[in-house]
Amino acid sequence: MKLRMSGMLDLAVKASEAAPAKWVHENCHLGSEVKIRVGGDFHYNPQVGDSQSDLLLIAGGIGINPIYSILQHATDLLREEEVGESAAKPGSIVLLYTAETKQELIYRRALQMIGEMFPNKITVKMFITQGEESGDIPVGRINEEQLQKSLEGLNKTSVCSYICGPPSMIADMEAMLQKLGLVAEQIKTEKWW
Repeated sequence: MKLRMSGMLDLAVKASEAAPAKWVHENCHLGSEVKIRVGGDFHYNPQVGDSQSDLLLIAGGIGINPIYSILQHATDLLREEEVGESAAKPGSIVLLYTAETKQELIYRRALQMIGEMFPNKITVKMFITQGEESGDIPVGRINEEQLQKSLEGLNKTSVCSYICGPPSMIADMEAMLQKLGLVAEQIKTEKWW
């Protein structure tokens, strides 16, 4: 909705020595021309009349970018539904998001606010793998027990899971979700490397 209303979009780019990231952090400035391309099949675009399905969103580190976009789209649909506009109706949504430190949990406050706006529809759980526990952000990786607890509140037969993060995390999450009863068609991954 932000893109549609303001013509703007947000993109987080983690600082690194990789050429595109380095350029963004060292040379890009307000007014720089940036080209983007859209592709792949990692998208969430329910249509009016589609059967309602729950979402399990899983992000690791900078992999939050496409997951955050999906979550924003789902919240836009929920807002439209609240004001009586004809919109596709997302089911319940659980976001599991992990990063090394609390500082690397980008969009942290925005994600918390989304969970607070739709407490009966959206659950946001964040984790860090290093440092000390901070309030409601525990230390540890997303594990099978957390996936199982998240799936308990969702319709397991129609839930769709989107995963984006480091390759080893994606592989682990896929394997655990399949062990917990999801089929491959219910699991969508974004592998950009």
